[in-house]
Amino acid sequence: MPPELIYSTPFFLASIAILVVAVFIFIRRTTPGAWYLIMLCMAGAFWATCEGMLYLGLDMAANIRITSVQYLGIATVIPLALIFTLSTFGFQHWVNAISITALMATAATIIALVWSNASHQLVFSHFFRIDKGPVPMLGIDHGPLWWVIIGYHYALTGLMSAILIRTVHVNQGARRSQAGVVLAAIGVVWLANAIYVMGKSPVANMDLGPVAFIFVAFSLAWGFFKYDLLQLVPIAKALIFKALSDPIIVIDEKRRILDMNPAAEKKFNLKAPDAIARNFEHIFANHPQFEGILDQDAARQLTFPMGEKPRFFDLGRSTIRDKTGKQIGQVLIFQDVTENKLANETLDETERMQGVLEMAGAVCHDLNQPVAALLKQTDRLEGAVSSNHALYPKVLKLAEQANRLRETTLKLTGITRYETREYLRSKIVDIDKSSADA
Repeated sequence: MPPELIYSTPFFLASIAILVVAVFIFIRRTTPGAWYLIMLCMAGAFWATCEGMLYLGLDMAANIRITSVQYLGIATVIPLALIFTLSTFGFQHWVNAISITALMATAATIIALVWSNASHQLVFSHFFRIDKGPVPMLGIDHGPLWWVIIGYHYALTGLMSAILIRTVHVNQGARRSQAGVVLAAIGVVWLANAIYVMGKSPVANMDLGPVAFIFVAFSLAWGFFKYDLLQLVPIAKALIFKALSDPIIVIDEKRRILDMNPAAEKKFNLKAPDAIARNFEHIFANHPQFEGILDQDAARQLTFPMGEKPRFFDLGRSTIRDKTGKQIGQVLIFQDVTENKLANETLDETERMQGVLEMAGAVCHDLNQPVAALLKQTDRLEGAVSSNHALYPKVLKLAEQANRLRETTLKLTGITRYETREYLRSKIVDIDKSSADA
């Protein structure tokens, strides 16, 4: 095999391997972070392809042009890897228009500096030809900006590694394994690149980083099949906290507010930035319902005026403890139970209504015959006693009260709802209002 192919084939194989992975990811492109990983694979494949072309025995001018074009991949691989890591391992809130624009603008600046190197020679100070080996190679003396670029990329790599190490540390099972796979892949690539940066490459001026994409391809493939990478995407805890409809307030051991979700902001007419780090009792001094709630372990129901009718909340709490079991705070959860309370009140009213009806029926049943007899006898007395008789007014009064008693029994049989009125120091059923519909 020609020496040119011996040197370049590993890079071309790495490019093909990572492109195969990109195609596989494209099939699952609806998963969060998938597009960033696809672009990362394409940038890596481009970098590896260009690196392989440098060992095909081309002339020096062609190799210089290839080296410059190669930075389309080199400058974008790490930013894309960082965005993918943030998107996949629970830091989606860091991936926004500002962060993406800043990373891509920096990558574009690096590419522009490389492509304009002929005018300032700050990235590459000198190019020369190396003819000592079986294949002519391009030698490069690096300028100060090249070291700045390397430092920037290594800083991004360090941040990405810290995120992955944290994910491995705080998670269990598949999520830990997924982060471990990505961390191993990134580590191998940049270890190989570090060998080149330190001038320790086994082949002078050969960057072995792109060859490591073969390992990256197999690592990602292993992650897809073994740990279902890009499928078990966690829902960020912050998103869950913000999405809950019940107001939640987090307090530390010094009774300072650490956080509150949007539902709490809306319910208590507060802005989280204005309340965080301030004393809970001071912030809610105008809410007498909160007096002493931090010192009570028992559940408690709170009433808040909202519009014409009040709303009712059950206060729940959870203690936050550190790894040693020491209490370091608590979470207050306000569950809206207004609908349940109103439903219970309706049920209680229905039960009371049923009791009233049953009592009224029993009273009417027992009074019907005595009242009928009383009315019959008063009619006879009214007909038998003349209007001039001294007892006639008393007979009329007796007839009036008998008719009143008859009307009361009729009202009792016509009760349709439960209405009460004040009587002395208690309440009694208001028969007139309760039977008004009848």
